[in-house]
Parts: sequence; C-alpha cells; structure tokens
Amino acid sequence: MSGLKLKVNNIYVHTNLEVRLKSRTTKEEANKEVERMIDKKKLFEGYDWKIEGCEHSGINTFDDKLKDNIITRLEQDETDENIFWDGFTAHYDLNVGHILVNTNLEVLLKSDKKDEAIAEVKKCAPKKIFLKIMTGILKTVMNRVLMTSAKL
Repeated sequence: MSGLKLKVNNIYVHTNLEVRLKSRTTKEEANKEVERMIDKKKLFEGYDWKIEGCEHSGINTFDDKLKDNIITRLEQDETDENIFWDGFTAHYDLNVGHILVNTNLEVLLKSDKKDEAIAEVKKCAPKKIFLKIMTGILKTVMNRVLMTSAKL
C-alpha cells in the first residue's frame, strides 16, 4: 500500500451526523434538550456536531442551510428515535440521518507511483468531467507530496 491519497475538498455529500447532548440523566431530559435546540434554532452553539463515526467534525460549513436541514429532518421523525444512550461515556447522543453536508473526502490509493495513481483514478472514474477534476486534484496532491518528500 502506498501513502498516496486522492483528496477532494469542499464536496457536498449526504451523510449521518451525530452530536453529544449535555443531558446525562434520562431520555426525557435529552428529548427536552433537543426540543429546546429546535425551538431556539441554536443547534451549533455549545455543541460539537460531527459526521457519524469521524473522530473530528468533518463538517466544513455550519450555516443556516445545514441548520434548517437538520431541523427539518428532526421534525419529520420522532426525536425519541434519534437519541441513544452511550453507556461508555454516560451521555446521550443525537443522530440525524441523511443530511447534505459540505466536507472533505480522501481515499488511500493502491498505486505508489504518480503515473500509476493517475491511471488508477482514470479507471475508477465513470465520466470524463469527473476524470478531469480528479486527475487535476491528483496532480496537485502528487506535486505537494513530491515537494514534501524532497524537503525531507
């Protein structure tokens, strides 16, 4: 396996989000907390929203569009169904599914040479426009990797 990665920045994807709630007592309290968040429309203040399963946030933009999408999703479902007890940390987590989020993606490539990596990306790309974008991104990433390697 090589250390070459294909990175795509500022791309919108549908994903699941999670946030650690402050409630630590009962599920009823956690429900009330979520209802207050929705009523006040202050979802991001004092909360660490993340893409589900990510160690770090992974979310590039916390804007009104994201807030409105989360509120819409929560109003569609029963809040109770989205709150989970994390016994390990003694907290409740709120999960919100299938939300459009601006994030960065990266994938480790199998190839360890620049030309092979470009061919690998081309082989996986279903459309020419995607191919041009990915090849350009890969060339930029490879140049940065080569410059970093040269400095070492």
